[in-house]
Formats: sequence, structure tokens, C-alpha cells
Amino acid sequence: MTIFVDARLLTKERSTGIEEYTRLLVDHLLKLDQKNKYVFFYNGFQKVPFPDEWRKSNVRVIESRIPNKALELSLRLFHFPCAERFAKCDIYFSPHLNLLRTRDDKKRVLIFHDLSFEYYPEFFPLRKQFWHWEQDIRAEARRAGRVVAVSDFTRATLLERFRLRAEHVVTIRSGVDPFYKPIERKDAVHAHSDPFILTVGTLEPRKNIPLAIAAFHHLKEKQNVKNLKLIVAGSSGWLSGSIEKEIAASPWRRDIIIRKDVSRDVLRIFYNTARAFLYPSFFEGFGFPPLEAQACGLPVVASNRASLPEILGASACLVDPWRVEEAVEALHALLTDGAFYERYRALGFENVRRFRWEDTARQFLTLFDQLHAGKETP
Repeated sequence: MTIFVDARLLTKERSTGIEEYTRLLVDHLLKLDQKNKYVFFYNGFQKVPFPDEWRKSNVRVIESRIPNKALELSLRLFHFPCAERFAKCDIYFSPHLNLLRTRDDKKRVLIFHDLSFEYYPEFFPLRKQFWHWEQDIRAEARRAGRVVAVSDFTRATLLERFRLRAEHVVTIRSGVDPFYKPIERKDAVHAHSDPFILTVGTLEPRKNIPLAIAAFHHLKEKQNVKNLKLIVAGSSGWLSGSIEKEIAASPWRRDIIIRKDVSRDVLRIFYNTARAFLYPSFFEGFGFPPLEAQACGLPVVASNRASLPEILGASACLVDPWRVEEAVEALHALLTDGAFYERYRALGFENVRRFRWEDTARQFLTLFDQLHAGKETP
């Protein structure tokens, strides 16, 4: 069969979680699958080069230069152009929510990473709320041949919110990037000399960075962690200014370090040299950073909300994202109790073995085969 991949989100230099997800999924699909053909819709007026390693004998790239904003406007107003205008394929795969229309929706496979915009619209600026409304995502999900959820939690929210048929939605969990692993301390050239807590995420309301700041304040008051630092690794997002003002007003502001636009190399060093990882997010459809931290041997304190209990289970200290004292207690134990630290380090290594990109890619190939053959998912 021939599989159409809408790869427009990969044309920009910036890389968020969904872009990284798509790159890793495509990379493993192409490594595993030589029998099917792939057509990549790589559209954009300005774009980074298509990856050379993906230019294989079974790959065709459509590198059109239509401005994506103009294309999206045409899709919303006129439902044009359909994906078939670019290539006639057996499966049309959208790894994001900038959705191309098709003449036969039964051939479409859509991925949903989370429904935070449905449950917590207040986490998004008005322009983003309008964009979600304009995409008519609920109707698109109902029309698609199959919908993929990245966790059982996300699947349950799709069934509840969009009233989809259970057999219409399948869970395929993501993998953990094998790049994230323990490294030698001598390779950690960007390591900080003082112990630090690490939190990773865009500076926006959903990530609950203020709880991390509040927990850090409490820890600094304890005599045995006076030299502790907090590193916040994440780009600026909506309302990030209020978070930065809160840090500027902190009595411990010199010990709170914001690192924006952190490369994968530096992030891996942070994971390897931090003393604890804090991830108090209010809503995650899957949650890559806690698993990346565990893959590097860093014990995790995370929110007990949304998908995180499913993804982390007993391998992390799960806390109420509204209760600072719970995060403080867990972090303090990791910082001061060696046995407690080693226990969660070992549990983290064990947990990440469940998430392999090879398994994810194989499950997608099975799904494509079933949809092409007209079979229902089990």
C-alpha cells in the first residue's frame, strides 16, 4: 500500500513534543518497513530541508511551496485542496491537528496527543481557542477511518468528549527516545556544580511552574539543602511573563535558572546531573519528559493527574499538583535519603523498558494494514 504522511509540522526549525514524536515515529516506520510506499507532503513557503536519511527508494516527497496559512484558510473556507490532489494513496496519516481533507475519510488516520484544549480552554490564549474551534476537530475525528490515542487516558477522553465509537479509537503508546540514557560525568560539560532540581516544560499555565517555584522556596528553608538550585528548562509560552516576574520577585531568584531553547544534548546532561525531576503538570496526554528523565536515571516527582499515573505508575512519586507540601515532602526525601533515591532510580529504569519506538511503529503498521484491508481493530 501507499501511505500519505502530512509532514508540514516538520518544515520549521522549532521542535516541540509533537514534532519530536513525529520525527521518531517516521524514523522507525521507515527503518522497519520496506514493502510499503510513503508519500510525504512537505509543504511550506519557507522550510528546513527534508531529512536526507528519509530519502529512500520507497519514499516520495511532495515539496510544494504553498504558504501554510493560505492553505489552512482554503481548507477551512472551501474544503480545498483535498489530499488526493497531491497524491492518490491507500492511507492518509495526520500526526497533528492541521488536517488535510480527503475524498474518502475512511482512509484517514488521525493522532490525538491530548484534549487539554477541550477540558481546560483557559490554558490557551483566545487565538488558540479560536484555532481549535476553527479546525472542527470533533467532526474530523468522527469522519476519520481510525483515531489513535497516545494513552488509555487520552482514548477515554476522546470517547467521552467526542462520543466516538470504542472500536474507532485505538491506543498506541509512544516510545522513549533512545538518545536519553546515562552518560559519564566527564561528558557533562554543562553540568552545574551545585545540586539542582530540574523541571522541563513550556512556561505556560498548563505546566504548573508556579508549584515548582513554591516547592523550591520551601526546600531552600531547610538547612541541609541551602545550596540547592532550580533549573526550569523550557521556552516561553502564553503568560510566561507572569512566571518570570514571580521568579524575579523571589528571595531565591539567583538560585532559580531559566534555560530557554535547550538543545537535546544539554537536556540530556541536565537529566544526568540533576538530583530530582519535578513535573507538576495539570494535564498531559502522555508526558515525555518524566520518561526521558527516568531513562537517564533521574528519579521523578510528578503530578497524579491525567495520563501520568498510567505512564509512570509506581515508578515515580505522584503528588497532587495543587498541594505544594506533597511535592516538597517527595523532593526532600529524594535529596536526603539515599535508599529512597536509589529505589526510584531503579524503578524508573524498569518503567522505561515498556516504551519502545520499535513497538510503536509496528503497531502503526498493523493498524494501517487493518484499515487498508477493511478490518475492524480488535
